[in-house]
Amino acid sequence: MDIVYSYKKKVRELGQPYEFEDSEPILLVNIQPDDRIRKSYYIEKDPCHVGVQTAPELSEHVVNTNTKNYSSSGMLHIEGGWPKDVNAMDVDAKKRHQKKVEKDDSYVKSALALSNEVIKNLCINTALNVHENYFETDEISGIEDDQLIRSTTTKPTATVLTILKDPSEHKRIVNHIAWANGDSKKLAAAYFVPQNDALSESMEKSSYIWDIRNPNSPELVLTPGSPLSCLEFNPKDSTCILGGARNGCLYVFDTRRGSNPVEYSHSQTSHKDPVYSVRWIQSKQFTECVSISSDSQVLFWDIRNLAEPLERNVLEITQSKIYQPQKFGALCMDYDTSYSTSKLLIGSDRGQCLIWNRKARKGGKEKVERVYLGHHSSAFSVQRCPFNPKYFLSIGDWTARIYHDDIWKNPLIETKYSENYLTDGCWSPTRPGVFFTTSTDGSFSVWDILHSHSKPVVSLQLTSSLHCVSTSNGKHLAVGDRDGGVSYIELSDDLSGYFNGAPRVIQDEKNAINDMLDRETRREKALEQKVKPVESTNSSSLLEVPHERFVAPNEEELNKYFEEALQR
Repeated sequence: MDIVYSYKKKVRELGQPYEFEDSEPILLVNIQPDDRIRKSYYIEKDPCHVGVQTAPELSEHVVNTNTKNYSSSGMLHIEGGWPKDVNAMDVDAKKRHQKKVEKDDSYVKSALALSNEVIKNLCINTALNVHENYFETDEISGIEDDQLIRSTTTKPTATVLTILKDPSEHKRIVNHIAWANGDSKKLAAAYFVPQNDALSESMEKSSYIWDIRNPNSPELVLTPGSPLSCLEFNPKDSTCILGGARNGCLYVFDTRRGSNPVEYSHSQTSHKDPVYSVRWIQSKQFTECVSISSDSQVLFWDIRNLAEPLERNVLEITQSKIYQPQKFGALCMDYDTSYSTSKLLIGSDRGQCLIWNRKARKGGKEKVERVYLGHHSSAFSVQRCPFNPKYFLSIGDWTARIYHDDIWKNPLIETKYSENYLTDGCWSPTRPGVFFTTSTDGSFSVWDILHSHSKPVVSLQLTSSLHCVSTSNGKHLAVGDRDGGVSYIELSDDLSGYFNGAPRVIQDEKNAINDMLDRETRREKALEQKVKPVESTNSSSLLEVPHERFVAPNEEELNKYFEEALQR
């Protein structure tokens, strides 16, 4: 059958405009329903539920918009303007002109019109705030712990309030963050260039002091002779700041005297490697401090005279029946006066955690009292628990670990292996079982060991890579990244332990954390007692076990172990 139809059309008939006309509907196909087909191929759905939404659908999305730079400016206007024919320096001429204006009818009308607006504002200022809580302290003290727990049943959240960006044109890492004492709105950030990057003469060496209420520009610029790798506010005087630099020197700043350091140490008497941590130690006038570095030196200083350190110590083991003689490079440190005024908790570059006693040499003992078999890589952060200092937190490789002072072989609690390296961590000062971590993939995590050891209760993706975290009051945190930004984060009340705007430690939670850690401590000690008879049968190899753990692991074996841990 030929389905082709050909027709001819003249050229003048092509390209003519179309003219459409209304017409009646034409039925092309009419297929009636067939009951036989319906019964054979279809099954009726009974009942049939259909959802109908009359209101428009809404979705919530939260983003961080680009910051706008604003500046506040003002002008002090003490005296009004005068006409040209009135000498502003002549007091009598000004009084005569003033009396002349006050007699004018327009002046009286203007004063009456302005008085009505002034009276309205005065009435507003004298009004009482009916929502203000005038008995906040008494109300909190009268509430039971179970009522506090019921009042914090909302979903835990962490919100980024603002981001403090590095004003420098060069890309730098926020290496350390320190908070001013008693001020949760003021912090100092040390900006650092990695050791393997070339540091040109034109590169920025400055660090900044920020006020959260003005995130557009820093409050003060600190200009040391070398980029700072760490800094700390003086516990007694927040105007005094101690900083450790990349060249191994220490710098002391006084915010009242400007950006330049008021005191600094000399390179001949300082560290040979970058200073990774500094701490103020207890003294009569709080002028003494301690610094550590990867050059295995522990130096004690008095900021009134930084020409020479007060003490020069080496972080090493020389006389021990358990550990072989060796030196340790220090990367992090914690000093807690509630635990001891002479002991330091130090994290090494090979993953071990050490307790170092300043006064041990007087009794003929090793200053390194104990070495904890720690991480597979460097220990980046160590901190004692603020509620029970015999437990401490250690951050390194892919895990966060909690240790007890008396158990050095194994941690009491260890988080699940992460897919990325952890870079820093710290305890919450208001929640006994909460701590915070940062990782190289840019995620900020909040952990609650009462809730879970395998996953955080809150995880927030901030940037491509995070480097440090610090908190002042448990409610607000500052997180530094590798792009020079400091994220100011606010936690919800259930994560921060705040109730009606004030911190409140729930006693039941504190007791539960202590019971859990005590239970884990007893379990580890019981396991050690069972292992001792087995180890005594091979006493010759007993001295070699700790040292084998200190040797840097093989990279291939480490990757294989990490892949197996992820598949568990």
